[in-house]
Amino acid sequence: MGPAWGIAVVGMLAVLLVVFVLRIKALGEGSGRMIAIGVIVGLALVGVGLLGQQLG
Repeated sequence: MGPAWGIAVVGMLAVLLVVFVLRIKALGEGSGRMIAIGVIVGLALVGVGLLGQQLG
C-alpha cells in the first residue's frame, strides 16, 4: 500500500462526509444531527489515523 491508497481513503471519507451533511440537512432533527456528527467525527479520526500510518 502506498500514497495512492491514502489518497483513496481520504477521497472516500470526503464523499461520505458530503453524504452525511446532505442527510443531516434533509433530516433536520436534533437527535439525528448529533448521531451524524458523531459518525462524521469518528470517520475523520479513523481517516487521520490511517493517513498517519501511511505517512509513517
